[in-house]
Amino acid sequence: MSLIDLSRWQFAFTVMFHMTFPAITVGLSIFLSIIYAVYWRTKKPVLLQMFRFWRRSSQSDSPSVWLPER
Repeated sequence: MSLIDLSRWQFAFTVMFHMTFPAITVGLSIFLSIIYAVYWRTKKPVLLQMFRFWRRSSQSDSPSVWLPER
């Protein structure tokens, strides 16, 4: 395997993560906003449980996300 091939593999690996994780972060923040809004309208405890579960997942991936504490 040549240096060019290794460079291409490294670039592909880097681009894969740079495309995947921001999309997951944006999608998860929208999902959390919707779940929390629906919880406030319906007061169903299962929605709050879902919100808390996914909030923990999002905060472990990106600590810059600030979500309401309850």
